[in-house]
Amino acid sequence: MIFSFIEKISYTLANELSSEYKKFLNELRFIIETNKDLAKWVNENIEVITFLLELSVFYRKIIVPLKGTAEFGLELPYSLIVGSEVLTKENLENMKNIVAIFEEILSRYRITPWLLDFGDIEEFLYKLKNFEKEYDE
Repeated sequence: MIFSFIEKISYTLANELSSEYKKFLNELRFIIETNKDLAKWVNENIEVITFLLELSVFYRKIIVPLKGTAEFGLELPYSLIVGSEVLTKENLENMKNIVAIFEEILSRYRITPWLLDFGDIEEFLYKLKNFEKEYDE
């Protein structure tokens, strides 16, 4: 699991990331069982799909709150709520390396935040199919 690169976060926050990831996997399994046309494509691309789901969970739970602070031109606050965790300024400083690694992964594979931000698993798969077409071009 890609979450192995986030060793510096707390157990509570890591647990939240893992729970959300498992929720998406369950939704994905349901789609595979109920939509045979989509199941073939999903099974052929399962490693990429699960990799991107992991990135998405991290993006939504960690990156969005951190970037939100920066995009509004705010200094790092004394603390910031990420998931159910309250991160201190010191915690936030320590997360800079994690964010840099995440951004390097996105850059290396030409992944945009647009792909990682979705309402449900079906929207994610739709976006991924379109991304795959563009990536192959």
